[in-house]
Amino acid sequence: MSAPIDFYFDFSSPYGYLAAEKINALAARHGRTVNWQPILLGAVFKLNGQQPLTMIPMKSNYAVRDIARSARFMGLPLKMPSKFPINGVAPARAFYWLNGKNPAQAQQLALACYRAFFVD
Repeated sequence: MSAPIDFYFDFSSPYGYLAAEKINALAARHGRTVNWQPILLGAVFKLNGQQPLTMIPMKSNYAVRDIARSARFMGLPLKMPSKFPINGVAPARAFYWLNGKNPAQAQQLALACYRAFFVD
């Protein structure tokens, strides 16, 4: 079997939500598994001297349309939350704790968190 796919995601990312909904099926079609790895994009942006898309006016407007268009293309429900972005530290900690005990349940937790924020 081929090496697993390392899937890095941030709970506050709508693109992360879209990818999380499809990554396991995509990997399975190619005979691979997935190592889910939550990260904090805020820390990555800070380290690289960058800003989130929502803080860059021209990119923000485009990203909002692109995210909605991507969700429609992928056949996924999406409702952008009124408070955005969120702090992803707590769900990431919960994921890592559960992942050490039961990786399948940790993935279910991640999807439930994403759906609570970007669907419900």
